[in-house]
Amino acid sequence: MGNISPKVFDLDLFRFFATRGYKLHSAKIIYDKETQKSKGFGYLNFHEEAEADRCLAEMNNETMDGKQILLSKKKNNDFDSKANVLVKNLPKEMDQKELNELFSRFGTIGSCKLEVYSDGTSRCFGYVQFENVEHA
Repeated sequence: MGNISPKVFDLDLFRFFATRGYKLHSAKIIYDKETQKSKGFGYLNFHEEAEADRCLAEMNNETMDGKQILLSKKKNNDFDSKANVLVKNLPKEMDQKELNELFSRFGTIGSCKLEVYSDGTSRCFGYVQFENVEHA
């Protein structure tokens, strides 16, 4: 998962999902080895794949500590660099969830990230990656 507030620690992450009814095995924030600061992403490990799928469907783009979190499911060797899209000139009012909804009609979204300033306001661009894109 990504776009995690630097104020969130492993236990915070675990509790956030556990208190919403998800059965997790563990939650881990990734830190920079030199600065010991959060890199803004981490991992959730579930006991069952179905639980991970449910969490992905229900919690992607939800707000945690003032930031819209990004969830994606790690898959083996299915990354397609041609499926990444840079989206510019977005409305200042658009949030992460709206960006995801806007592009979801074009296929299954693997990840979606709206770039924001430190105060949370939109930088008017973002990235969308689609899963299983068919090329002509």
